[in-house]
Amino acid sequence: MCRQGMISIPDTEDVTNFVVAVTTKYGLTQRDGFGYGYHSPDSKYPIVKKSKRDALSYWVTHDDKIVSDAVIYHTRIATQGGIEDSTSHPFKSQGIAVTHNGMLYHYDSLKEELTKLGVKFKTEVDSELILHSFNAYGWKFLEEFEKHGVGGTMAIQILHPDGTIQLYRTVTADYKIYEAKEGGVVGMSDGSVFSGLTEIESGTIYTIDKGKVVSKEKKPISLSVTPSTYNVPATYNYKGSCDM
Repeated sequence: MCRQGMISIPDTEDVTNFVVAVTTKYGLTQRDGFGYGYHSPDSKYPIVKKSKRDALSYWVTHDDKIVSDAVIYHTRIATQGGIEDSTSHPFKSQGIAVTHNGMLYHYDSLKEELTKLGVKFKTEVDSELILHSFNAYGWKFLEEFEKHGVGGTMAIQILHPDGTIQLYRTVTADYKIYEAKEGGVVGMSDGSVFSGLTEIESGTIYTIDKGKVVSKEKKPISLSVTPSTYNVPATYNYKGSCDM
């Protein structure tokens, strides 16, 4: 399965070593792409860097320095869209960056509606649908998913221009966080590299800012999780796979 995670802290610091350590460990098995996005006081919008290479190969050849108070990252196992820089996460548009674990299907109707609104899809993978749906509808995109009969599962991270990170998972997806008493939140799709993580509530939007969970908003949706032959590759596994 793909892996994703985030870190939010009270003040801007050099968090390069943390991101390198976690993504390198994940990248040993998720070798079909890597990327991260971070909030920077020197940029109006999140800075995104990504590659079709695995995390270890990327870090060996790059000396990026991540000075930030909010970072999201993702390592990929490809199930759709090929292995390209463009299909690696995060996806960025209109000032937000998004990562996604999971698989979506039955989304042609919604994709057609977004295209009529002027959205130009750059890839054939389903995670891009979340990015454009959020930009078009905000969190009401969840209702649009239900309206259009979108199926599947998802755990998502959204990094906003002000450094706020929002998290959401459907009932069949996994995402865990650790909130330090002195400030600081770490989130990951699994607990293999960090102990003490607690699963976030499904169907709930978590808003995290400056190292604290500042709000939780219930917004449950019902998506079919029955594997389908429609828009689903042969390698599909609804609980463990990802698409971009």
